[in-house]
Amino acid sequence: MTGIVQVDQNTGVGNDSRPELPAGFKPNQNYPNSFNATTSIQYQLPKAGEVKLTIYNLLGQIVKVFQPGRQAAGSFIINWDGKDRKGSQVSSGSYLYRLEEGEFSQLRKMTSIK
Repeated sequence: MTGIVQVDQNTGVGNDSRPELPAGFKPNQNYPNSFNATTSIQYQLPKAGEVKLTIYNLLGQIVKVFQPGRQAAGSFIINWDGKDRKGSQVSSGSYLYRLEEGEFSQLRKMTSIK
């Protein structure tokens, strides 16, 4: 056998162990939320694209920007260590994060506790 995958036409199940691609752009809520030192933001891309994650304080000021660049379709995680662009630990409070990819954008709220 030379790596060919056989798919059963009746069940649609084969021996290919690759996960299914996401149906749409989907950022998940950060975890944990509320967080102390670090938090993770997971998202799914249905197709390759440029991703940007911006974290804001409640005054709308940019706290931190992550630009991982062009990513293939699939699931990804960005870990935030709770530090701002200057490397200082952020204070306790609520923050917003906007995850963008192409024409898609979603805003979510998270809370830092110390």
